Amino acid sequence: MQKFIKLLLAVCLMLSFTMSASAQAAPTKKALVVASFGTTFPDTLKNDIEGIENALKKACPDRDFYRVFTSNVVKKRIAERDGIVIDDLKTTLDKLAAQGYTDVLVQTTLLTPAEEYNNKILPAIKEYQTN
Repeated sequence: MQKFIKLLLAVCLMLSFTMSASAQAAPTKKALVVASFGTTFPDTLKNDIEGIENALKKACPDRDFYRVFTSNVVKKRIAERDGIVIDDLKTTLDKLAAQGYTDVLVQTTLLTPAEEYNNKILPAIKEYQTN
């Protein structure tokens, strides 16, 4: 599993952007957002997605962690079955901006830049990207 996580981290596209900073000299609020397609299988969530998320949290200990799923079907099924709401990337970025986060790192677990990446990840990031 360790080798898989390291390989996946090496293959994944690392996206970093900085939200517009306020004029105040307040400390930078940093976040790590891990964006996955998602899964409705609890074992897969625990063994695979959470394994990657935990490795990323360990690599970025100075950032607050947030999980997002891109699949509307997966999010809906989890909400219905477990009562757990998992936001999409746009919703999470809106919340982070409202909470004053100015440094947000978005890491996707998607292996190829296909529909989910091009239609859900990039548009949400471009709205907040400043550099």
